Amino acid sequence: MDIIIKHTPGEWTMNEMSGSSIDICGDNVWIGCIHGDHCVSGERATTGFPGNKEAVANARLVSASPELLKICEEAIDRCKCKDKDVVMPPCEFCENANNLICKIIGAKT
Repeated sequence: MDIIIKHTPGEWTMNEMSGSSIDICGDNVWIGCIHGDHCVSGERATTGFPGNKEAVANARLVSASPELLKICEEAIDRCKCKDKDVVMPPCEFCENANNLICKIIGAKT
């Protein structure tokens, strides 16, 4: 599967938490910001913002997104259900991974 990349290419990184937010950057471009709750260090707050520990976990997930997308694409390409000598429908893993890729890139399944 060849994905037409619409997102900022390259590795994304997360900066250290500054106050109650963490910036996500990629290739000298600001991607976004994950907010925590500056009043609560720990668990989810009642203010509508995640606690700072949850915010850091969210930032890690967001910053890993380009790598996750690439690994999903490579896994589908390497799956035995894609063997050119055997005609078979996509396996459950490939179907689920393809649906996830479509969700990520904004394509219809």
